[in-house]
Amino acid sequence: MGLSVNFYHVPTQYNPADAGTRGLAASDIAHHDWLRGPLWLRQDPEELPPRFIEKIYEKLEIDVDEIIQPNIVAPPRPMTAPSEPFIELARFSQYSKVLRVIATIGKVVRSWVDKCNTHRTTRITLQTVSEFSSDKEITAGDIRLGERLLFSLQHRGISVEELRKKLPEV
Repeated sequence: MGLSVNFYHVPTQYNPADAGTRGLAASDIAHHDWLRGPLWLRQDPEELPPRFIEKIYEKLEIDVDEIIQPNIVAPPRPMTAPSEPFIELARFSQYSKVLRVIATIGKVVRSWVDKCNTHRTTRITLQTVSEFSSDKEITAGDIRLGERLLFSLQHRGISVEELRKKLPEV
């Protein structure tokens, strides 16, 4: 006597979990199926897009060497006043903790980019992120880089010309 288990396949266009790999804007996350669950779960089970694994006959054999990836160069976005702060500094009791969090995030993103690049013909290059060390431990250089990143992102909407107008000559 055993437990009957059914396995289903969900095509990518119906799978909200795939949104994490496709990317979402911060404003779209709260209303996305990724948090609320897919709409098709509320349908009659006979009409669901997932199919029993046994009913999937299409087998794709993809040679990784034959995948063509276009070289995409995204132009830098114009500097405008940010609608949201880079990080909520009020949530931290110590400045050093903020810097350690930024350094940790930078190191995780670098690790992710490095892993992705091992399987890509077109490399992902992120200028600042690539400067974080690949060591597991946070180094003094990672902290300095985190601080530089914090300053630049917190002040990204400030125009040097406006500051010169407001501040007297020193």
